[in-house]
Amino acid sequence: MIMRSDQARRGPHLREPPRRIHRSRQLECVWSHPAVIWGHSLGGCTAPLAAELLGATQLVMLAAMVPEPGESLDAWWSNTGYPRAVAKQAAQDGGITGNADPMILFYNGAPKGLAREAERRAQAQSLAPMWAPWPMDEWPNVPTRFILCRDDHFCSPDFFRELVPHRLGMEPEEIDGGHYPMLSGPAELAGVLVNGALPGNVGR
Repeated sequence: MIMRSDQARRGPHLREPPRRIHRSRQLECVWSHPAVIWGHSLGGCTAPLAAELLGATQLVMLAAMVPEPGESLDAWWSNTGYPRAVAKQAAQDGGITGNADPMILFYNGAPKGLAREAERRAQAQSLAPMWAPWPMDEWPNVPTRFILCRDDHFCSPDFFRELVPHRLGMEPEEIDGGHYPMLSGPAELAGVLVNGALPGNVGR
């Protein structure tokens, strides 16, 4: 099961408080198979909710935000030192990291036609999830992996190399590709997901 960043963008439920969203979905979920949940980018804030709700066997965070209990997404940026990390990396790569062009920021490494189509299909992000505190009291009791992308221009590898051990108590796995490796390197990403975690890289 995938909790993509675009799944946090759709539907009138975005006006509801996250905890109400979380609890109301219990009535809608009938799941009889072991679930591996993975969340990408902003989807990292919803994937842990789904992992707990469905009793997932594993939670995979892919270049994803890692929130703490009670932390709003708006506060996440400053709390994690994201602006400082972007500025530091941009000074080293000539402004590629944090670039205003989405083709550079998000879709680097992807075939141009595919990147343009992905950008065309992108939907406006609701601001509702940004202000409410993250509703979980603690990280779900689910084996967790984190995968960073070495060519990510949105969240630099060094940013995640520091953040993930601090917040998840584990070292991230690493793959080549930009922020959307499902576009820039789908075969490598699929291999990592199917083959499971590297030894010692499962946290929580």
